[in-house]
Amino acid sequence: MVELAFREAGSGTPLVLLHAFTLSSAMWLPQSESLCEVCRVITPDPRGLGGAGIGTDDPTLWRSVADTCALPGRAGA
Repeated sequence: MVELAFREAGSGTPLVLLHAFTLSSAMWLPQSESLCEVCRVITPDPRGLGGAGIGTDDPTLWRSVADTCALPGRAGA
């Protein structure tokens, strides 16, 4: 099991913003501050980046998709 890291702000329709490789969810802070007035902004950190642990599974694109969909509050819903 890996501890997933993410930021969220606002409420309503979810909008997931994925950051560039080697950066973190902090990349989206300026946009999140504006967008949170009209939707729920979710900015996850994939395994091994930002505040997320790496876990024991190989880090793959599909694992990142699964992790994003499994965030608390059903970010992928």
